[in-house]
Amino acid sequence: RRRAPPRRAAEAAEAGAEDKPAAEPKSLDCNQVMEILPHRYPFLLVDKVKEYVPGEYAIGVKNVTINDNFFPGHFPDRPIMPGVLQVEAMAQVGGIVMLDADPDAKGTFFFGIVMQ
Repeated sequence: RRRAPPRRAAEAAEAGAEDKPAAEPKSLDCNQVMEILPHRYPFLLVDKVKEYVPGEYAIGVKNVTINDNFFPGHFPDRPIMPGVLQVEAMAQVGGIVMLDADPDAKGTFFFGIVMQ
């Protein structure tokens, strides 16, 4: 069974992590994912979370089939999930980690780009 990536020694000392036992990973089904994320079909790109420690990390799953609507037009004769959708799926898993860690953040969490 996988464990959370180890923290660097300096981070662990600052957070007092060596005194606390590691949180046991849990999993989330699609209904639990939808309770956390505001996204819905066809923009929800996380079907389940296999392993998850709130506020630390998650391993998400997106099931794809040849029938998905992005395959026919993206590199015809070579079906591949577009990279921008892969990045969005990863961002949604990151959103689960951040939103579920702080219940008060519901509806106020926003990823953005700052350009100068």
